[in-house]
Amino acid sequence: MIVVLLVATLGMTAMLAYEAQQAVRSHRATAENVLRDYSTFAAWELTRLGRTQLMQVMNTALERVEHAARAGDLDQASPAAGIAPPGAAVLTRGRQRSMSLA
Repeated sequence: MIVVLLVATLGMTAMLAYEAQQAVRSHRATAENVLRDYSTFAAWELTRLGRTQLMQVMNTALERVEHAARAGDLDQASPAAGIAPPGAAVLTRGRQRSMSLA
């Protein structure tokens, strides 16, 4: 009688261990799908923001050219006039500080 109980307990333990492994696989698959969906959304959002910023810079540059064309002074509307890279102010301040220290 005790042997039967031990075998039944061992069988039940094996069954519960198998179900636990299945739950782990299911949770892992769910987490991977959530991360994949989130990364897809993050990539889309980054693309959208980049496109918006690019359009703003292009609109600003084209407005300068249009304004200069109406004023008859296209030399003032060179492509690089007034358009600085995003970190240019920080770099310029850093150069000024290093020059003042020397």
